[in-house]
Amino acid sequence: MKKFYLAMAAIAALGVANAQESITLDLNNPTTPASIEWMQSEYLTGSDGYYWTGTYSDEVKWMQFGDFMVSHTLGGSWGGIYWDGFTVCRGSDKSDHTATDDGGWLQHCWFNIAGGGLNENNEVAADAPYLVGYWGWYVGAPEQTNQIKLSGDKLFTANHIYVTNSTYPYYSNINGAAPARAFAQGDHLKLIAHGVAADGSEKTAELLLASHDGTLHQIDQWTQWDLSEINAEGGLKSIYFSMETTDMGEWGANTPLYFCIDKLNVNTIVSTAVDELDSEKEVASRSFYNIAGQQAAQPFEGVNVVVTRYTDGTTSTSKVVR
Repeated sequence: MKKFYLAMAAIAALGVANAQESITLDLNNPTTPASIEWMQSEYLTGSDGYYWTGTYSDEVKWMQFGDFMVSHTLGGSWGGIYWDGFTVCRGSDKSDHTATDDGGWLQHCWFNIAGGGLNENNEVAADAPYLVGYWGWYVGAPEQTNQIKLSGDKLFTANHIYVTNSTYPYYSNINGAAPARAFAQGDHLKLIAHGVAADGSEKTAELLLASHDGTLHQIDQWTQWDLSEINAEGGLKSIYFSMETTDMGEWGANTPLYFCIDKLNVNTIVSTAVDELDSEKEVASRSFYNIAGQQAAQPFEGVNVVVTRYTDGTTSTSKVVR
């Protein structure tokens, strides 16, 4: 009976050692830059909308919020007139600026159709920041302009993320916004998440931001997107996003390739002390215990607690299933 309790204690201890930490992207706590300074365009009035002052600079190529690293202008800012990747915005404007004569949609590309970001209660709020992504599809742009990874190259598994449409493509799909045309039957706009494993292999998941089956359907609220299908054995080293549209022209996509995301949730993968011991010490012997506390030199069928003894007198415990 004593062996049984020892075996169960070892399994419990192992479970703690292998526990994964769930973390969520929080845009209210920036590390790089140290704080988000907001720019209000001459075309934006009151509290309608703001964007990060560093948007058109490539001085910061990776914004950091806690453990999360978010790419910015990986393709370069072209002297401060261009940005790709992600920038941080806030505001409540979800108006249609198709016909406005104040610089066009590029002066209003900071907004989402939900009318604000998500606060700590996952409620839409004008002062809650969110990420606006622009996928840099142009010739010569890095394929992975819209990347998110963890600091220190930590591995992780993806759980979910919140997504909504940017107002620019949302209204372009309704009205057209040259060179884009209004969507017709058979058209769609997709957001594609790519999970990149430690060995460089990828898995993808797709989310329809807009589709036309005779009626135009578009995401108009913050929508939780399950990302579990992009996970890989051993974990991911990064996620990046790309887009797909059926409105293509001579020079590529006509549809404005903007999207909005918030609150990516992942589980970090914690290396166990068992792994470290196994890699650094010489093994003297191993014993196997089943859930009844019986000991053997070879593993039992089912769950085994493995007690490894090293030549320096220390021991470690792991769990295997045969």
